[in-house]
Amino acid sequence: MKTHKSRAEELKSVSDETNKLLREEEERLSEMNKLTENLPNLEEHEKKLVEIRAKVADEEERATQHEEYLKALEIKKEWEEAEQQSKNLTAIINRLRNELPTEIMNEANIPVPGLRFDDNGVKVNDVPFDLMSTSEQVAFVLAICRARNIGKKLKILCVDRLESLDEETFREFQKQIKADNYQYLVTYVQHNKDDIPGGSFVVRNGEIRRND
Repeated sequence: MKTHKSRAEELKSVSDETNKLLREEEERLSEMNKLTENLPNLEEHEKKLVEIRAKVADEEERATQHEEYLKALEIKKEWEEAEQQSKNLTAIINRLRNELPTEIMNEANIPVPGLRFDDNGVKVNDVPFDLMSTSEQVAFVLAICRARNIGKKLKILCVDRLESLDEETFREFQKQIKADNYQYLVTYVQHNKDDIPGGSFVVRNGEIRRND
């Protein structure tokens, strides 16, 4: 009897220990379930993360578009300033080309009928200066020189480097100055003393002499 009792007590002890362990495991599982219930739903969490990423990408796109818009405004401003500067320069060029020559001629009071300036240079009665005859060219130049001396007490005109004229132009010059009441002081570099007209003043060896 004593042996059976001891065996029964031993089994009861083992059973009690087993029940204790089971209760502890149940309590641990209960605690874990409570913790799990407090955790967020992973699918919902991932969905929210996707939404947040989409919003961030959208904001980055808007920021990029805004930056490009600001750059476009800056480029437009520079273009408008360049266009205005171009218009201003064009207006200046047109004035220099069309209006200023006429104003200068009017202020200079040059008594040459039909005189005007255009892109091709000086014209008289629509004939370019280079296409005028020698006599017309000389008369044109003398008219301007005389006009510049209107109102002066001394009717003296100084003409330098007369040797630059070809023979035909030089003869035409001599012909036309005989008909007016001006005195002409001219310089003419001559290398052949035999061709120097009588009555001229020459500079020789640093001295001024009359060539008689």
